[in-house]
Amino acid sequence: MQKTDIVGRMRSGPFSLATDGSNDQQDKQFPMVVTTCSEQGIHTDLLGVPLLNKMSATGENIFKLLDSVLRSRNIPWSNCLAFGTDNANVMVGCRKGVYAFILGQEPSIYLSGCPCHLLHHAAEKAASCFPFSIDNILVDTYYYLDKSSKRQTELDSLQTLYEVNHREIIKHVPTRWLSIAGCLDRILENWDALKVYFVTEKTNLAGQSTTYKQAKVNNLETFYRSPTNRLYCIFLKFALLAFDKLNTTLQTEKPLIHKLRRLLNKLMRDLLVRFVVPKALHGKPMTKVQFNDIANHKKNDDIIIGEEARNFLANAETNRLRGSRVEEFFENAKQFYIKACDYICKKLPLNDELLKKAEVADVELRVHNCSGDLQYFLDRFPSLMPPDTTKDQVNSRLKTSLNTVALLVGMTMRPG
Repeated sequence: MQKTDIVGRMRSGPFSLATDGSNDQQDKQFPMVVTTCSEQGIHTDLLGVPLLNKMSATGENIFKLLDSVLRSRNIPWSNCLAFGTDNANVMVGCRKGVYAFILGQEPSIYLSGCPCHLLHHAAEKAASCFPFSIDNILVDTYYYLDKSSKRQTELDSLQTLYEVNHREIIKHVPTRWLSIAGCLDRILENWDALKVYFVTEKTNLAGQSTTYKQAKVNNLETFYRSPTNRLYCIFLKFALLAFDKLNTTLQTEKPLIHKLRRLLNKLMRDLLVRFVVPKALHGKPMTKVQFNDIANHKKNDDIIIGEEARNFLANAETNRLRGSRVEEFFENAKQFYIKACDYICKKLPLNDELLKKAEVADVELRVHNCSGDLQYFLDRFPSLMPPDTTKDQVNSRLKTSLNTVALLVGMTMRPG
């Protein structure tokens, strides 16, 4: 598409802007992705890729870079509805972040942070209550086997012995924490084979002088030999399903700003019902539930930990689970849910006013939609008003077609 068409739409109507910095050591690139609308529909285009040439990537410098691009094209900040970015402090900091400087130009601009990143962090924070670092275990297991065809062949033989599929251990990427779910599934599938492998490997290395490799093997052998650790991994695989489901939903190409608040509150409720008694939830907003109060916690037999984990516990004697470790597991399972809910309440926009008003564009809620919600956007973002159109005319369209509202509200701002 012609740059003149993009710039023309940005000059005359609403747009949203998103950017993120490259990871180069000195010169950092900041691609400027803009979303605009026309009679033909919604357009997402690359406006430019300005370079922060050997300058410190402070919030002020990044803002000046973005501002210079808009000013050079006579594009007013007053037409900008939302600024999309990750959740780094240099971008969203309330005093020195890029967004703080943008608000100095236009106070109505909405900060559209990335809920996917926050979901990653919520799950990661929650898992920190476990007695081991699952990240380290997955990374160490993968790399110990990955660089040696001999080791892979030995594991392959054990996979045959234990009648599991001959598939490689998956690499976990720590910067995308929820990739852990797929890795966990493969680890659990091969648990018995991995346990025997590292027990044998430890025996083969015994008597040698202490080495880095030996320390890794000892740690992995201790981990896989513990039935309690296996229980934790089974529980974690189940617990992450709720995060993965929402994370996948939010990565759709379709705009979800008008559904985001309800999706986030649904995740919060899905987590709360797993360990909080019903009477503590009844009739309360998710952010008002006292989930830290031990009096509101379910008994161990009622906490939802997943069917596979319950079956593993039902065979505690066969699986050699000690009673004291089981009690500790339930306490940590509750802590997992508590930490996740606490992070979600603090970091995710469960009660955001704009997100609530944006639900006017949700066809599933059309019975509850009202013109006042649309009026909120027309008052906050004057650039949403089509040329030669009055507010009364826009309000009357709401009664007959929510497509217009979706065009003006739901499709000009993206949650991710």
